[in-house]
Amino acid sequence: MAVGINYSRFLFAEIGHNRSYVYRMGVIPTNSTTITYGAEVSYLNGLVVALKAQARIHLLFIDLSVAPILRTDFRSASLKLRPEIGFGNQSFDLNYGYNAGVINDNFEKLAVL
Repeated sequence: MAVGINYSRFLFAEIGHNRSYVYRMGVIPTNSTTITYGAEVSYLNGLVVALKAQARIHLLFIDLSVAPILRTDFRSASLKLRPEIGFGNQSFDLNYGYNAGVINDNFEKLAVL
C-alpha cells in the first residue's frame, strides 16, 4: 500500500497487487518488468476511486510505464492514459507522469488525481 500527497490539494491512498520479474547480471539487477493492478482512493468533496492497471519496465536506472486509469465518484467517470518516465533502483523510484484525457477529460473533480 502506498500513501501520497498532492502538495496543495488532497491526500490519497493506493492499494493493489504487484507482480515483478527481475533480471540480474551476477548480483546486480539490470532490468525488471512489473504489472500492477490496483485502486487509488481519495476524498475531494466526496469519495473518488481510480482503478488502474500499470505496465512498467525498469532498465538499469531508467523507468518507463503506462497505465490506463478509470476515475469515478460513482456519478460520473473519466478515463485517462498516464505514461510515466523516471529513474530509480530496486527500492526507490522517482517518476513523472502526465494524465492524458481519453474520455470525459473536462471532469474537474477527477482531473486532479
